[in-house]
Amino acid sequence: MENRSNNSLRYVACVSYPRSGHHLTAGVLRRYFADAFVYCQYYQQDADACCQSFPCTNAKVTMTKNHDMDIAENEQSGIPQLPGVPYLVLLRNFLEAAVSDYHLYLRGHEDSCEAWRAFATRKSVFYRRFVNKWLNKSPELEILIVRYEDLTARPLQTYSKITEFFKPSEPIDTEHLQNVIKQSSLADVTPTGTNVIHQFGVRNRRKIEEFAHYDKEFFAELEASVADELAAVGYPLRFQKQTNPRRWFSFRPRAAG
Repeated sequence: MENRSNNSLRYVACVSYPRSGHHLTAGVLRRYFADAFVYCQYYQQDADACCQSFPCTNAKVTMTKNHDMDIAENEQSGIPQLPGVPYLVLLRNFLEAAVSDYHLYLRGHEDSCEAWRAFATRKSVFYRRFVNKWLNKSPELEILIVRYEDLTARPLQTYSKITEFFKPSEPIDTEHLQNVIKQSSLADVTPTGTNVIHQFGVRNRRKIEEFAHYDKEFFAELEASVADELAAVGYPLRFQKQTNPRRWFSFRPRAAG
């Protein structure tokens, strides 16, 4: 990995499953590190605004965004896993992520129970490939794996690990980070737009049981389709009984080579 002109923070590639807290995390890091944090969203139409390369070729950038979406169509494609590049991988329980992502999908599509079921089924394939790729890593890779549920349930502890990942040599300013977390805004995604709730803090406000197409039986089917991946990330089954107790283990958030 090349030396970068910004020696305050190192470059980290953020690879997030959609709706797993990427923008929330970028906002926390931006306020915590201030001008030292330089972010590229990657998914932009303006070629002059982004090199569209991975890793980023802009020496000033300290974090890039990528969902590794190409593996949804072709399991052998996607961004490379390169030794020397630190990866921050954000994950979320599949059901929560799919429901949240569906609200974005509705901005360009008609809503129906059939549309939701087809959407969730397609996304389950992507989820399996994403989890299997990023949890079954080479020991040469440096990866910090963070679950959305840990971000929202234990924000200070979890963001302390993330900020340390960007600047391992510097102690965490806990008071400053706590204030940043408390002042964080919520981007509430709806089919018609995004409502920003200022100073909401870092917490989860939605329940999938309130989803318009909530169906316990179908949710159990979805869980069954990604059961091994949920287990690998440390998620219990919520809508069906556990069938293989030996498959479960305690999840360790940090997985670094």
